[in-house]
Amino acid sequence: MSSRHLAKLLESEWATPTPDTQRWVGHPAGDRHIWDLPKPAASPQQVVLAVGPEGGWSPRELTLWESHGFTPITLGPRTLRTDVACIHLVGLAHHYLQGGAL
Repeated sequence: MSSRHLAKLLESEWATPTPDTQRWVGHPAGDRHIWDLPKPAASPQQVVLAVGPEGGWSPRELTLWESHGFTPITLGPRTLRTDVACIHLVGLAHHYLQGGAL
């Protein structure tokens, strides 16, 4: 997906963040580990995950995600295959929504 298509998608689908939704964008070179995410004041009702290519998002794409309320997170120093990262993040999001600390 090109940055232009990503921008159109973000503008149409996720233009306005809601307080009951957490937005995470997975990026292998991110500086915020998922375990360091603060617990929100209100209980989130949903988590929206953005998982990209195995090499990570381009700087422009990452800026687009952040400008739409997504928090860049990493699962650690190893770059995971996309399918493994998705499974891991979905499990963590489920645990997070159930009130578990990450």
